[in-house]
Amino acid sequence: MVNLNTMTEDNNDKEVVDIFRAASNNDIDELRAALLEGQTLNDVNREFYRMTPMHIACLKKSRDFLEAALREDFNPHQRDANGRTAMDHAIAQDMRDVASKIFDRQYPRDANGRIVMPY
Repeated sequence: MVNLNTMTEDNNDKEVVDIFRAASNNDIDELRAALLEGQTLNDVNREFYRMTPMHIACLKKSRDFLEAALREDFNPHQRDANGRTAMDHAIAQDMRDVASKIFDRQYPRDANGRIVMPY
């Protein structure tokens, strides 16, 4: 069986970083490595309902990953194949604190605390 998550380089096995695996496994070290390699939190997993790493992390309740990821740039409005945002998955997993932080990214507030509408 071929392991698609590894590659051989000069006879040394070097594991390929994967931002989706990092989201699923709550692995912030792999998240950081993936971001350094140019992967993004907006990347879409076409084989898994077009979810982003943020969708997957919310679905898997990967709190450490989410805490680190919420400091990075991502599109909080991005929807998966079922029309759900990462915030929708956070709510479904009863992670209200995470959902609130994603909401704040979706709808930033002005200096007076009012939500700034994107239009």
